[in-house]
Amino acid sequence: MSVSVGGKTAGADSYDFLLYKVDPVTFKYVALPLVTGLTSPTYTISTDLAFGQYRAVVRAFVKGRVTTPTLRGVNPTYTEFSNAINFSVGSGPTVNPIPNSNNRT
Repeated sequence: MSVSVGGKTAGADSYDFLLYKVDPVTFKYVALPLVTGLTSPTYTISTDLAFGQYRAVVRAFVKGRVTTPTLRGVNPTYTEFSNAINFSVGSGPTVNPIPNSNNRT
């Protein structure tokens, strides 16, 4: 599964991808391990995801630069995480409503 969140950030040296799974009991987002050092804001998950609800976000990382005699240094920085993309894998059963009936047999 490939997930792309947000667009490329000017000056970004790498990207971090964070995936959350919704706990089916508490309905809270549980973070899965952070993936760092990506070269684009697109990430392909290497294993099948379990059925459930998910939320994905990405952020850019800029290394900065060291101070030189002619340039002032810039600290490494992260952007804010992108707007989230919510998605689900698999689904629950489809429940069809049973219409009212006058049948008394």
